[in-house]
Amino acid sequence: MIALHAPIIETIVFQYIPIEVTFKYFKRKWLSSIISASFFSIIHTYSISYMCMTFIAGIILSVVYLESLKHNKIAVLYTILFHSVYNMYGFFFVE
Repeated sequence: MIALHAPIIETIVFQYIPIEVTFKYFKRKWLSSIISASFFSIIHTYSISYMCMTFIAGIILSVVYLESLKHNKIAVLYTILFHSVYNMYGFFFVE
């Protein structure tokens, strides 16, 4: 679940939707990334240090989404894949 289901839900709810909505109104990619990463870190409240790490991960995931969006229309799938690989790496090598 950690490698597949969580990245699908989290990417849609905490990257795709916040980035699309905030960019529609503010037209600032950096602001959309910060808002998205903030939401992403808020749901990972295991500790302050973990929230900081997930904020950075949220910035990285938003950059993956925004850069993928420049080249194709399936950016959310690339972001889900990247998120899944990131989670698998953490599961197998970090924890």
